[in-house]
Amino acid sequence: LSLYINTDDGVTLNGTSSVVTADIVASNGVIHTVDAVIDLPTVVTFAVADPNFSTLVQALTELTPSTDFVSVLSAQDGAGSDPFTVFAPTNVAFDALASIPAEADLIPILQHHVVAGANIRSGDLSDGATATTLEGDMITINLPGTGDNIADITDGAGNTGIGIDA
Repeated sequence: LSLYINTDDGVTLNGTSSVVTADIVASNGVIHTVDAVIDLPTVVTFAVADPNFSTLVQALTELTPSTDFVSVLSAQDGAGSDPFTVFAPTNVAFDALASIPAEADLIPILQHHVVAGANIRSGDLSDGATATTLEGDMITINLPGTGDNIADITDGAGNTGIGIDA
């Protein structure tokens, strides 16, 4: 499991729990008092907690009201299409677009950024590995990546050079 720690304004864990008293020293460790139980993180937890994904969160919620992406991507323990691997575009990635597409086009684009039923870590990548996106498209991992990318992706339509950076 991972924990997203934000230190922009105090210390917040997974976007929901704040450290209210830090560094209480005990004989066998240190205690940090928090104001809420830290829930098990989901991919949604990380996107919401990290301000670098605020446009992605807006796209998954406000801009696509006909699809409940939050519920889909919050599924755990086999309750849905989980586990997920999300190729999460940052705010910078969205800023590079001329405009964010309308809902009908945005939904399949967002689904194309999610691999359902697999946790694919960067160390698991191998040249030619394939995975199916939530949209139903088969992607192929190409190693090594070009430029600063750890890998490139070829999508089901044959588009190449889609970079994955660390």
